[in-house]
Amino acid sequence: GTPLNINWQYRIQKITNCPFVKPKYRQLIYWITSGTLCTGKQLRHFSPRGICPHCTHPPITATWQHMFFECPHSQTVWEEINSLGSSHWDNYTPLEPNEIPVILNDYSPQKLLQLSTLWALWTHWCKYFHDPENFTYEDRWEWANIILINTRDQFLMRLHEAHSAI
Repeated sequence: GTPLNINWQYRIQKITNCPFVKPKYRQLIYWITSGTLCTGKQLRHFSPRGICPHCTHPPITATWQHMFFECPHSQTVWEEINSLGSSHWDNYTPLEPNEIPVILNDYSPQKLLQLSTLWALWTHWCKYFHDPENFTYEDRWEWANIILINTRDQFLMRLHEAHSAI
């Protein structure tokens, strides 16, 4: 199933035709929206890496909701992002999971910050899931800090790329 059941064709068209981000970011939003993102839910059947490395008592499967919003480490990231966003923009509102399918509908720096955060979370989870040889002690224990630094870098790149499209 899909995370949301709203006008499917319109939602996919908006994601696919988004002019202000590169295809890999649109792909991430598409995967989340369509329920096809490779998460710990799929991996847990053949790898212990399908379980969140932080939420082990009891073990929690790393679903997209857990990876992006429910894990305490993800919540720490969003608390910092939301604090920064609120201090920068008067009209900033935190990203809710059900808003992911429409995050690319219109250009806004706030949404680019949130997209950058989703991407930074995703790439760190991918490193954990798929690159265990290079997933270090620091990658685990500095999880939120690494993601916040990556978010900053991604956000600056997204702003630069978006300039020509808007």
